[in-house]
Amino acid sequence: MKLYHEIKSNLTNTHLLSMKDLFKSKDPTLAVGFFIADINNDGKDEYIWSTFNGSGGYLGLHIFSKNNGKYTNINEPPKPKIETRDGPWYSYMYRNKKIKKYEFLVEECGKIYMQFTSNGNDIEKYIWENGNTKKIK
Repeated sequence: MKLYHEIKSNLTNTHLLSMKDLFKSKDPTLAVGFFIADINNDGKDEYIWSTFNGSGGYLGLHIFSKNNGKYTNINEPPKPKIETRDGPWYSYMYRNKKIKKYEFLVEECGKIYMQFTSNGNDIEKYIWENGNTKKIK
């Protein structure tokens, strides 16, 4: 299993300025991390900016593709068919308490999986591919 850690030292000022241009609003969010991974399993890397939002610190995902040097906002992962509640279908990025690190994106057998949690303990693993999101466990 390969774990995608947030990118910090690999970003140049040019990368950071380009990403900041994507967020021109004064949204009071706190950035959690920046990831580059094929989150939707389409064969091309996406640029993922994760944030904490609101008083509950809920996860927000801002996902972009890059073509010809330009970033284009793509929709977040679609709600899995098994989810019936209104609003966002995920709450928090999974955090491994033993090593005190987020384990949000993992690669297994060439596929990228997203790991969320709603209670801070249990891992909810999903895959986003072919335009659909499916719960794995």
